[in-house]
Amino acid sequence: MRTKKAEKRRQEVWILVLAAGYSRRMGQQKLLLPFNGETLIRFLVTRLLATSADGIVIVTNSECPKVKLEVRDLPVVVLENHQPYKGMSSSLKMGIHYLKQRKVGAAVIVLGDQPFIRLQMIDRLIKQYKDKKDQILQPIYKTKPSHPVLFSFHWFSEILKLEGDEGAKTILKYNQEKVNRIKVDFEEPRDLDRMTDYEELLVFGKKHGFL
Repeated sequence: MRTKKAEKRRQEVWILVLAAGYSRRMGQQKLLLPFNGETLIRFLVTRLLATSADGIVIVTNSECPKVKLEVRDLPVVVLENHQPYKGMSSSLKMGIHYLKQRKVGAAVIVLGDQPFIRLQMIDRLIKQYKDKKDQILQPIYKTKPSHPVLFSFHWFSEILKLEGDEGAKTILKYNQEKVNRIKVDFEEPRDLDRMTDYEELLVFGKKHGFL
């Protein structure tokens, strides 16, 4: 018989931030780039703390301890990935394993290099999960599906089987009929891979009131 504590945790939705990449295309650790008077990763995580999520877990690269130092004083859980060379799936699995052990209800996957992800989108996913218990939720920005993606605990075991650098794309690809997509009108979150992306992101942030 499940305890009341376990039942309560099944109602929890946590954000899982993937922040263990090597930033090879950038030529330097992009999560440590200056961003509105702080670093990009701290800017993102501070924003995420304003959502309705029940908790935040961040997976960082053990080979870049400075990223962990940037968020260690915030009310989040930080896990260090000692095998980041195995690709994004290694970080995803580390975070999901932690959440599975906690018996949380669902995880919202957020990429560490998308500082302007819409907080209202995250809150919308969380509310819909808690109201309807959808197993997979993904926004569609005009015509393109993108992040953040919510996976309920029903999919945690499948995520833990993933390998390589595709993350959860494989699960979304082969389970299209089980994905509940939410259409929105605003732009999809912007990735940050090269210095030109960084410069454009700063301009975008000021133009749209993020900075």
